[in-house]
Amino acid sequence: MPTQPQTGATWEDPKPTALLVLADGTVLEGIGFGATGQAVGEVCFNTAMTGYEEILTDPSYAGQIITFTFPHIGNVGINDDDIETVNLAATPGARGVVLHSAITEPSNYRATKHLDAWLKNRGVIGLANHGQPRRPEDWGSLRAWAWGAGRVLDYLENDPSVDGKHVAIEGVSRYGKAALVTMAFDPRFAAALVGS
Repeated sequence: MPTQPQTGATWEDPKPTALLVLADGTVLEGIGFGATGQAVGEVCFNTAMTGYEEILTDPSYAGQIITFTFPHIGNVGINDDDIETVNLAATPGARGVVLHSAITEPSNYRATKHLDAWLKNRGVIGLANHGQPRRPEDWGSLRAWAWGAGRVLDYLENDPSVDGKHVAIEGVSRYGKAALVTMAFDPRFAAALVGS
């Protein structure tokens, strides 16, 4: 049991109040926030460092449970200027949110509402879960992308005008992860150029 460094007293970790159950039977426990209830949706992830409010209201994320990889979600709060849909009441957005840690307190002068209160009003369920590191074989669509890049290299290796031993792969922003996964699954690539 952890101890507090200054007093030596022990404290208990909070008990889980929310679950995320995946199709393969994996159950992730965490601390709930936002709305209560249940939601079913496709779990996806977003690596953006800013724009969580825009992401949660973007119609392209309708019906999905978004896992944010950036640790400080909520620090800007919520304001009506950053909503991405014309009619928030008529447009379904994300059904759920998964964070690595609790919602950060808002510290932006534009904030008119706390993210937790906004999620409750919208009926969006949240879970904060410190999670486990992902293994390369768990990377789903990235692995499929890496497989596709490998097939391109197969083609290039048969092209007499290309030296297949000097082919590199480039990935910027979210595709940077895909380039890294490609390197992990296909060591034939000479180098990877990764940026954010």
